[in-house]
Amino acid sequence: MVKPERKVVKYTETPTSESALKYDKKAGKRAVDSSSLKPSSAIVPAKKQRGESFGKGVGKWNVNRRSKSIEPASSRIPTMGGEIEEVGDLSTFDFEFSFKGYGKHISDISEKCSEFLRCVQGHLRQYDPSLDFADKPVYTLFAEELVRAVSHVNFMVTRLEKTELRIVKLTSEVEALKEKLDRQVEISKEMTGEAESARGRLKEAGNRLGMLRDQLEREKNERDTEILLLKEENEKLKAAGSDIVLRTVQTMIGKALGEMRIRYEGHLDHLHQCLVDAEEVNRLNSLINQVKYSLELYAGLRTDGIEIPKEKIEKLQADLKSLNEEFDSLDVEVAKPEDYLV
Repeated sequence: MVKPERKVVKYTETPTSESALKYDKKAGKRAVDSSSLKPSSAIVPAKKQRGESFGKGVGKWNVNRRSKSIEPASSRIPTMGGEIEEVGDLSTFDFEFSFKGYGKHISDISEKCSEFLRCVQGHLRQYDPSLDFADKPVYTLFAEELVRAVSHVNFMVTRLEKTELRIVKLTSEVEALKEKLDRQVEISKEMTGEAESARGRLKEAGNRLGMLRDQLEREKNERDTEILLLKEENEKLKAAGSDIVLRTVQTMIGKALGEMRIRYEGHLDHLHQCLVDAEEVNRLNSLINQVKYSLELYAGLRTDGIEIPKEKIEKLQADLKSLNEEFDSLDVEVAKPEDYLV
């Protein structure tokens, strides 16, 4: 809807009847006699002079812009000419105008330019083809310039609206990317915490394994010391020279050595096997945790729209299945607290 500035004027002097009816062939315009001028008559401007602008003089009328009709304010109907006195200011007014160019610009169709210019200038009647001035160069140039100006404003408004919509869209995309980045940071923190926890458990298991090795070394040294003491005692008994005592001592030593061998060698072998089994269990458990961590990480990335090769996920799942089967097939020996007692 176009709303240009307008002024409402009235005529205070009445020209003579001789000047009321004229026809100017050069200008191609007509003046209207006051006796034939009615509220529904068209008021046509005279020829434009240098320094003047296109327009029309209107008597003191009550103007209905919506219905495009004129009602006289008094019984006297003014005529063209005389001094102009401002009686009001309608800075904006509405008019209805429809144009379908079917691929053409309005400036390429002189009739539509003329009709549009009549609306902008404030003509209150519907378009009358008999009053067409579109073939006049000055009038046509003015109409084209006016149409181009209005079209340029409309184009700029459209581009501004598109730019604002694009800004809003880009802002929403930036917010979405920020939220996605925050989620990735949280997931990374959680994964880092889990990795730290797994490293802590692995370190604890290594410390416990070291303690078990130290304990086994101490027990082995104690057994070696006992064996040396028994051997020394056996040598002392041999030195006594008594066959009975010697046989008795040898029997006792042999019995003791046999009991120790049966009792402690199997015990040590059991503890050694427990250590070997514990190392194997820790190794498989660490591999399983690493595969699970990778699968969880890829699942989170796929949820966020990041493509992960299907072959990589299938390989990890196959590795996890193989490790679980290997873990389930283990036949391990578990050391009990009493196994460490002598």
